Amino acid sequence: MTDTTGSVEFLHVSECETTQLLAAQLIAGLSPNHWSLVLADTQSAGAGREGRSWEQPPGRAMLASIAAQGPWHRDVLIELPQRVGQIVLSALTELHSVREGELAWKAPNDLVASATSSHAAAKLGGVLIDAVSTASSVSHLIIGIGVNLTGGAFRTADGRKAIALDALLDDPLWFSADAATLAQHITRELQQLISARR
Repeated sequence: MTDTTGSVEFLHVSECETTQLLAAQLIAGLSPNHWSLVLADTQSAGAGREGRSWEQPPGRAMLASIAAQGPWHRDVLIELPQRVGQIVLSALTELHSVREGELAWKAPNDLVASATSSHAAAKLGGVLIDAVSTASSVSHLIIGIGVNLTGGAFRTADGRKAIALDALLDDPLWFSADAATLAQHITRELQQLISARR
């Protein structure tokens, strides 16, 4: 499903290899100041930092990539993963009323749930940024964001502790609606942040 709202093209697919690759295919057709949001219910070859796999059963995570065509000054990359992470954490707090102090950013690219009496500290999601740049400018950005939404506490394929948002909430999540709403909210906030760096 493709929808164009303002200057953001929204593409929602049931499955793809990775949202980063799909966003990269779309970016060539974007004009300056236009953005593309790709959201997938599942990925067949999802990957995180350093080539680690990102595996989730269908309908369990917000899997999104946000592509934008520059140019921007190279300073746009300064602390960008952390800035994106803070936008995601703020969105989760605003949209889902996560309790204060329960989520945190862990450099270089992890979103984590802090330890509480009911669960151990665990990874909630992550940020992956691809950029094409020169010594002075950035021509385009693809910002990948994954957030575990449902499934409680679990372990990743490589044995790390992970947790989903539903384990932190009192009310149930509606995957399709909540994933799309969260991704679109994050995209709007990123537009404001990055457009200011032109």
